[in-house]
Amino acid sequence: MNKKFIDIINYHIRRYPALEVQDIYKLLYQAANGPRHYINKEFDINEFYRQWNEAKLLVGQPPLEPISSDGKLVRANFAPLRDAGVHPDDVLNAAMLSVEAYIPRPSLLIQWWRDLGDLIRNKIINLSMQEYNTLNENFQKWGFVPLPHSETYKKLYHPAYIVILSDFLPIDLS
Repeated sequence: MNKKFIDIINYHIRRYPALEVQDIYKLLYQAANGPRHYINKEFDINEFYRQWNEAKLLVGQPPLEPISSDGKLVRANFAPLRDAGVHPDDVLNAAMLSVEAYIPRPSLLIQWWRDLGDLIRNKIINLSMQEYNTLNENFQKWGFVPLPHSETYKKLYHPAYIVILSDFLPIDLS
């Protein structure tokens, strides 16, 4: 795992201090697989617009948060985008284009997951080794499947976003 990716993980730990290992796994999963699993299997247009309209703005939450080391794959946070005047259809279009353009790399997920264990074990990343080991045991049974955010994360941070390639969102947020 390269330093930029470690920096992204640490950014999310600082930004969302109550997150759990499961939430970092979700980030790794998204970075490796992009938006395809969500759009192809779970996406509901009505739910998208409901979440867009009801998303809670967290203090200091940026519109886009990087989840890949090159910074191109991002979580497009609904509330700050909505409050900046971005139309939800532009975000939805960016997600659809991202599905077509992003090439999933699931083998990287396995390597990143192992690297994360080493980083936690060596206290380079401040997360629970026990949580990591529990999830790791489950992955031995289930495989590396998509997981939701932890209940703590959902309760405290009200995640409302979609994963996109930032190049497909034709807006200037500066």
